[in-house]
Amino acid sequence: MDVLSQAEERQAEYLGVAVERARDRPELAAMIGRSDAAFTTYRDAECGAVLQDWIEGSIRGAMTLNCRIEMTDRRTHTIWQNWITHMDSTPPLLPEPQPTR
Repeated sequence: MDVLSQAEERQAEYLGVAVERARDRPELAAMIGRSDAAFTTYRDAECGAVLQDWIEGSIRGAMTLNCRIEMTDRRTHTIWQNWITHMDSTPPLLPEPQPTR
């Protein structure tokens, strides 16, 4: 499995846990889902701009892939921070995500 696929699978896992945690608050669960859809749109636009910037370079693919992986990892960490951790000393539902490699 490639690195981007690993990053996306982990993001989906963390998102699933976040939505499940909010299952008794359907409006919140829906908003978490919508924010993730908005993230995907933003990531595609941002990394598309990176591709356009490097379009004539031989590293355009690497630059675009790196953009997608890094942004996905940041999104996963945001999900973890906002929805999977607790405000007190209760352990988080999943471990803190590290960069995918």
